Amino acid sequence: MEYCDRGSLNKWLVHRDSTQPVQAFRQIVEAVAAMHRHSIMHRDIKPENIMISSTSGWKLGDFGVSKFNNQKLSTMFGKHTARMGTPLYMAPELSVPRSQHRADYGRKSDIYSLGLMLAEVLSTQEECQIDRKKIVMGARNRQYVHRHTYTETS
Repeated sequence: MEYCDRGSLNKWLVHRDSTQPVQAFRQIVEAVAAMHRHSIMHRDIKPENIMISSTSGWKLGDFGVSKFNNQKLSTMFGKHTARMGTPLYMAPELSVPRSQHRADYGRKSDIYSLGLMLAEVLSTQEECQIDRKKIVMGARNRQYVHRHTYTETS
């Protein structure tokens, strides 16, 4: 297992450095895409589960609630409808009670969580922890306003 000496994305969001966030975030998108190609759903994508290494960039971690999204397994063990993940980053269709025909957890749910995290990554450095929560809640309610333009080199 690789040691990620720079902590988590959660720490980076509070104490930003010279890392180019869009370029680094692309690594997480590629990791999630690779998982999905292998029919694996993470189910708890959030800043605390993104680890940062000074030598190899941003890494997706904590696969404790990950599941295979496999039709044969779903038939054998039931669909992936259990409420898993962190409520703030959970797709809205997963937040309703099972009795109200909650949607199955799938790739779209991981992608939704990525979008909420991207809103945080693109927020300005001056925003504190409480403002970050407001940013995520605003994105959840389709009220996110991007206030900064990043210029990155490739």
